[in-house]
Amino acid sequence: MTAAPSRRATAVLYAALLLFAAVGVWHQGRRPGIDDAYIYFRYARNIADGSGWTYNPGRAGADAVTSPLYVLLLSIFARLGINLIRAGDALFIGGMTLCACATHALLARLRHWWAGAAAAVLVVASPTVGVTRGMETGLFLASIALALYLWISERDVGLGIGLAAVVLARPDGIIFVPVVLAAKWVMDRRPPVKTMLSGAAVAVTWLLFGALVADYLLPDTLAAKIAQGRSGFWLTDFFDGLRDLPKAYGRADGILMVIGLVGLVVVTLRAQSLRWPLGVLLGATVVQMAFYQALGLPPYRWYYVLPVYCASVFAGVALEWTALALLERWRPLVVLPVAALVAVVAVGFANIPHGVQPPRDEYEAAAEWINGHTPRHATVAATEIGILGYYTDRTVIDYLGLTDRSAIEPLGRGDLTWWVNHLAPDYWMTVGFPMEGPARNAPWFGTVFHEVYRNGYVAIYQRVGRAPV
Repeated sequence: MTAAPSRRATAVLYAALLLFAAVGVWHQGRRPGIDDAYIYFRYARNIADGSGWTYNPGRAGADAVTSPLYVLLLSIFARLGINLIRAGDALFIGGMTLCACATHALLARLRHWWAGAAAAVLVVASPTVGVTRGMETGLFLASIALALYLWISERDVGLGIGLAAVVLARPDGIIFVPVVLAAKWVMDRRPPVKTMLSGAAVAVTWLLFGALVADYLLPDTLAAKIAQGRSGFWLTDFFDGLRDLPKAYGRADGILMVIGLVGLVVVTLRAQSLRWPLGVLLGATVVQMAFYQALGLPPYRWYYVLPVYCASVFAGVALEWTALALLERWRPLVVLPVAALVAVVAVGFANIPHGVQPPRDEYEAAAEWINGHTPRHATVAATEIGILGYYTDRTVIDYLGLTDRSAIEPLGRGDLTWWVNHLAPDYWMTVGFPMEGPARNAPWFGTVFHEVYRNGYVAIYQRVGRAPV
């Protein structure tokens, strides 16, 4: 355990975390690189302008919003006339800062101030977390960190609200609810009635809101993602993606995972006060990872932020323990854990991609062409619907199931040509992904689609016929 530095030192740390999060966003360029972020932006814009909780106004479909709380916050910014990309940046910076500060506050309350500081810096600097800018990552991790802090602070009512926020930030956060409630019940030796009642109050409020405002209470994306995994066109699964993180981001998060394992040993053998809160975090993380793997979900990058966050917390404990052990016996060697922290942060921050991928610029160019060369009532199908949907007001058809339930069954059996006749889009925007191959390589392709636009990465085809049955 370590004595806490002054409040001024804590304030300086929190200001530095805010600055670090902001610089990370600035480093990436003017807009997010993940296409799915723009799906949220389109929903938020539709809510703000009165079109309702829908992706395509006036057209029935599935709910692709996996973070209701995030979309509601975005819609408030949109209603105020604030650019949604900038709003997403603000929510990401604010969420990651709150996550880092709450993580530090949690560990500092348990008399591990320096472990909290190291963990906070590591999570803000993670390239795996950084590339999810525009998604609900900041809000989700902030809700988890805040819920753990409220639990340890014995704020029962606030904990219930915090756990509800975790679920509304991302539905798979429901894994935390029974784990935290069970741990609290065991520790307090009585049922957490206040926590359950306050959480239930938020849940009931959401159900009422959903009944009055939205057509959907829960997103349909899980069924779509399971079908995507079964289709065989996503070549890796969740654990394959986890193993690929070091390749993608310069080994920074791979090193982080190793240091985190050292922290797990320290918590197990030496840091008794941390066993319950960090045990809950680890348990929920393991359950979530097993859940993703068992369902065969594709390796979307934002699925890995919880394991990275968990590793960051345990790594902070490992670095603090190592530094204190060296301080007692070989004071000059304290530089080693400090150097390890600096190295992981530097490598991680340097490997947060700078600027969006080139295809994202070309997606925007294709959307601009669609706006100027297609009728307002035209429908456009695409493999990635985010940027296309955000920069056009056309009806965008998703044959991968996020916004159309009819896609789930054929997708699950690997049929990726069914949509040509059944959904009958007027145009098809392609980007060369494997799941576009069955239609593009079909013998009838040239008689059904006619190319009308192409840039360096994107091709747009007009549908001029029907595929043979």
